Amino acid sequence: NKKVGYLTTDFKMFHLKDEEIAPSTTTITIFTKFLILLNGDVTYCIEGRSYDLKKIDIVLVHAGEVHKPVIHSDAVYDRIIIYVSPDFLTAYRDSDSDLSLCFQKAFEEKSHVLRVHSFGNSRLGAVTKDLDASLSILIFAHELHHKLLFLEFLIQLNRAAGHNKIEFIETSASSEKSTDPF
Repeated sequence: NKKVGYLTTDFKMFHLKDEEIAPSTTTITIFTKFLILLNGDVTYCIEGRSYDLKKIDIVLVHAGEVHKPVIHSDAVYDRIIIYVSPDFLTAYRDSDSDLSLCFQKAFEEKSHVLRVHSFGNSRLGAVTKDLDASLSILIFAHELHHKLLFLEFLIQLNRAAGHNKIEFIETSASSEKSTDPF
């Protein structure tokens, strides 16, 4: 197992695209991780549970959880990965808002994967696209704007989780694999 653990900011975001199948390693992170699948034929394994992912599924990995992707074909593996400092999620917690609500609901549902129906037509989808684009826009206050978009991403994700606009998917042992990307 490879332990990964550097984060010098509140969160760090990457947009990664693999054209070839590379051997995946089992990883343990010391911070929270989001993975948004944009394309690929992937099963994601977390703590002994396997999830067959569909396009735009959002994978939640708690700090300390063992996880790895299993790539099934030569389809391009395109994803957004966001690492979040544990303190960042708690810094904005108050009686009205808890940005870790989606993780609590996932835990209650015994799932690590959120499937957002009509993602492309939602505010969450729009802010995810803006957040991704902000990685390469280096203009006035770009870091502050990137952080603002990430906070909006978290707010929209938690609103969707709180209003049951998200399906917490079951492990692949009890779900059928579909070729439909949406």
